[in-house]
Amino acid sequence: MQKIRDFLGTPLGDYFKTILVCTLVAIFINVIEGNTKYAWLTFFCSYCYGLCIHTCINLSQRLFPQKGKLVHYIIPAVLGFVVSTFLIVFSTRWFLADVQSDVTGWLLVAFIASSLTLYWYFIVEREAQMKTELKTIQLEKAEKEKLLLQSQLKLLQSQIEPHFLFNTIANLKASIQLEPKRAMLMLDHLSVLLRHSLKRSKDNDLTIQDELSFCDSYLAIQKVRLGERLDYELKIEDDVDLTQILPPLLIQPLVENAILHGIEPSSTKCKLSILLSVYNREFLKIEIFDNGVGLGNSDRQGYGVGLGNVRQRSKHYYGEKARLDIKSNEQGGVTAILFLPTRSGKLLMSSAA
Repeated sequence: MQKIRDFLGTPLGDYFKTILVCTLVAIFINVIEGNTKYAWLTFFCSYCYGLCIHTCINLSQRLFPQKGKLVHYIIPAVLGFVVSTFLIVFSTRWFLADVQSDVTGWLLVAFIASSLTLYWYFIVEREAQMKTELKTIQLEKAEKEKLLLQSQLKLLQSQIEPHFLFNTIANLKASIQLEPKRAMLMLDHLSVLLRHSLKRSKDNDLTIQDELSFCDSYLAIQKVRLGERLDYELKIEDDVDLTQILPPLLIQPLVENAILHGIEPSSTKCKLSILLSVYNREFLKIEIFDNGVGLGNSDRQGYGVGLGNVRQRSKHYYGEKARLDIKSNEQGGVTAILFLPTRSGKLLMSSAA
């Protein structure tokens, strides 16, 4: 069926549809007139009018694509009608002298065949215009969604970075005189993080390695700030390609949620783990595990904002194939698992992105 649809969408397919219409016209006229002896002549006249008008309209639209309906339809239709009439008269006078002319039949064939051919072309043009308008609307919608997503990304960055920077600077200020080595270490990590942040703000095509480097710098600063209360680790399995493109701010908000709502409110020593692996050969599996206070036990507000942003952005880039699962751990804390679709180890991203 698809091959038939493809054929009907070609110029040759257009002629085939015109011939089919003219055949139905000829059959209809022969039935109502009861013409049996010269039934073939009705088919000849119908084909002649239909194909001549079809060809004239087709040539006019190709030669003068910017013109209006007068040039695209009226003039070529009249020209096709005149040419086909001349061909029929010439054929019957010179090659079919024994055929008695039936002016009424000719006029009926000419009227029906011409009208149906013109009507069919109007339908085709209208359908083409509707498809063009729909495609334009879809492109505009996709562009607006892209701009909205970029605005949300900038907003998310503006929400994440300022309060983190203020806390870090406050810790630096307090540590400069009392613990200069600690302050110097935090300042080194902060410089690295700011370089990553600057790159991320300029370039949307970041790799998995870029995002993990940003998270590593972020966690290193939190480690200096929280001291013995925080341990963290990054585990990456061998089948994960770190050079693959990953939309920014999919991993970092999950890490920040674990710190702010799980580990920071805890009074005991906690651990945060980031594990990347390929799941079932079809998904990149990103796990963020913490053994902090757990779901619902944090006194900080806004726990669902970062998760909602991750869900929305992953759905925009990957559609329904992306999934974010949040579950409580038996030993305490929370595990966030983000699944992103892959193909042959490469992350897939939709065309709208």
